[in-house]
Amino acid sequence: MIRRSVTWLHWIVAGEQTAVVNRLTVERHVYIHGRRREELAVPIIDGTPLHEMVSDRLAGLAVALVAPPSGQWLGAPTYEENGRAVILDGTCGVAGCCGVVARITVTDETVRWWDFFARGEPPLPPGLEFEFERIAYEATINAVTESPEHVWTVTDDEP
Repeated sequence: MIRRSVTWLHWIVAGEQTAVVNRLTVERHVYIHGRRREELAVPIIDGTPLHEMVSDRLAGLAVALVAPPSGQWLGAPTYEENGRAVILDGTCGVAGCCGVVARITVTDETVRWWDFFARGEPPLPPGLEFEFERIAYEATINAVTESPEHVWTVTDDEP
């Protein structure tokens, strides 16, 4: 699997910053079903896709919602639930059903994802929070459309 290193971030659990600096990469997953093509921006932290950390969730969010000039992950979301930006969309296409949302705070130096919430099962891990160095974070967002494509063709005989 090809992954493109884009930035570094800190993984914070239960309000305490760990000494571990995690690596963020971006993959662009493309699903083709007949004539329909769907592209997802998939955040990966330290080699683990975020959707695997939160279990049984869609892999990402539509590239069109994340790529510039969007403010979706830059503190000015257009797709939100209960005042939180959608980070991972719902598997049914509705974030309010089973997607993952978080508050995003942008300062001069950092971007923080915190106060995560999701409906459905399984519940999110407690204390999930990330803090990114802003310059590198913005470079990540700007590079979303340049990340390699991972293509899956969905056929009618697949569940």
